Amino acid sequence: MRSPSQAPLSRVAAVLARRNQIHLGDASGERIPLPDTLIGHIARLVDLLSTGREVSLRPDGKDLTTQAAAEYLGVSRQHLVGLVDRGEIPHHRVGSHRRIGMADLLAFAERRDVARRKALDQIATEIERRGLHTPEVNEDKVG
Repeated sequence: MRSPSQAPLSRVAAVLARRNQIHLGDASGERIPLPDTLIGHIARLVDLLSTGREVSLRPDGKDLTTQAAAEYLGVSRQHLVGLVDRGEIPHHRVGSHRRIGMADLLAFAERRDVARRKALDQIATEIERRGLHTPEVNEDKVG
């Protein structure tokens, strides 16, 4: 069920779905046609927001400090430096400082997430195989 704050997003999505002759206008009456690529990005953003997901924007091609990259991944800076030193995340140096390309960081995060999902699937399979799972308990009926 959509919240009241998501209702206007449905109207925006409907307009964006038409994809032709969408303009940006201001109070003076000036109208600028929006390029299809921008309409596509806005449509994707509206779709994500309408399902209650959080969205963050990031510039492609940006180099990050090790601290910024660590914060993005949700790990300590020391852990990130270890990943860089082991060659798991490519980097380059600016003077004596390491810099990590956003594309390289995103590629690492995707590999990490795929490996995590695979490991969790293997654990779930093993739990099922051994019969260690427990049926769900309906707390309303406990008592």
